[in-house]
Amino acid sequence: LWDEVKDRLGEAAATLSGGQQQRLCLARVLALQPQVLLLDEPTASLDFRAAARIEQLLLGLKERYTILAVSHSLRQTQRLADQVYVLREGRIVRVMTKEHLEDLETFQSLIEAAF
Repeated sequence: LWDEVKDRLGEAAATLSGGQQQRLCLARVLALQPQVLLLDEPTASLDFRAAARIEQLLLGLKERYTILAVSHSLRQTQRLADQVYVLREGRIVRVMTKEHLEDLETFQSLIEAAF
């Protein structure tokens, strides 16, 4: 990110691309050295390339941080999650482990069964 923005330090963050803004948000929170990262749709509204960069960043961060993320993308959840909690009306209705996530059809059917 630094190489992409170092010449634009005087500009507002709103002038950055969506992917750059998202990575900037992550950089800001990481500077606080949190124990847990809470992320709501971390790749929403990003193009495929920007979303892939955020996912790669999250894969690296999950070794050092507990990450709790909300996602509506089954494929993204399958790529990133070690454990999944399915919520309905604010209550946990299903807990799934990495093994449940391996087959997308099984994963999807387990979620649908919860509703």
